[in-house]
Amino acid sequence: LFTIFSATKTSVGVVMWQLIEDGRIELSDPVSKYIPEFATYGKERVLILHLLNFTAGFPNPPPGQGSLVEQYGTSAGRTATFARWPLEWEPGSEWQYHPGSAHWVMAEIIERLTDMDWRDYMRSRLLDPCGLSNYLLGPRAEHQDDYRFVDLCSRSAAGRFGPAVQAMWNTSEVRALGMPAGGGCTSAADLALLYQPLLNGGQVYGGGQILRSETIARATTQTTDSRHFAYLFAPPAENPNRIPTDSDTRVPKLRGWVVELMGDDTLTLTFEDDTNSSVVNGLDLKAAFGEGAE
Repeated sequence: LFTIFSATKTSVGVVMWQLIEDGRIELSDPVSKYIPEFATYGKERVLILHLLNFTAGFPNPPPGQGSLVEQYGTSAGRTATFARWPLEWEPGSEWQYHPGSAHWVMAEIIERLTDMDWRDYMRSRLLDPCGLSNYLLGPRAEHQDDYRFVDLCSRSAAGRFGPAVQAMWNTSEVRALGMPAGGGCTSAADLALLYQPLLNGGQVYGGGQILRSETIARATTQTTDSRHFAYLFAPPAENPNRIPTDSDTRVPKLRGWVVELMGDDTLTLTFEDDTNSSVVNGLDLKAAFGEGAE
């Protein structure tokens, strides 16, 4: 099994789609309708839609108090942590990838609506119906020895996953926490089976239905607009905190409910020849996408 990182977001997002399909959540509802403790520092204006398309306004919350388990391992810990989060912008007005914060809020909403541990509900409503016996999210430490995990590694110490990140993600404690934005561990086959019903009108491989095709169509319809974009650049290793400027290429963000949508031809980057190592705003395109990529 290997850590699938942000592919975990899709599975937790699909549970949110199911709750929307069931009529238990509305996109226009404020998050505080389900988590009253969340309504601090202006966050009462954050809607479910903002949470799902990453326009909520809290992509980089300040460091919490205590360990990850203390902050997020219980409902009380999560809500106390949420209450300390400020907004970085008016909800809905900008877009920025929320690496972890938005999905912890989704997990808390799932628990409050279902009266179940959010991981158990996800197992009963999504993973088991899809036959994903090897998709683990939050396995207890005493059960982890039943599986073989591929430790996260990096090609170099300066790579995206340096030693500190590797050390954190490879611990049994973090695996047991089951981080909803990136803690899923599974096999390649089970990951493929997770996405299969999303491509097949909600029908599970081998039979069964987890979603209506109409729900998938809604979830994969663009919810962002001209206010929502990201910058295409790779910050140099010697300056990892570089702030983008207007000279950087702006890429429209096409977001549905949690998922990124296929783009159009608004931005096309083409290599002139096979020998030219094209670099756009610091991003080595050949290294990122392969020879001859567009």
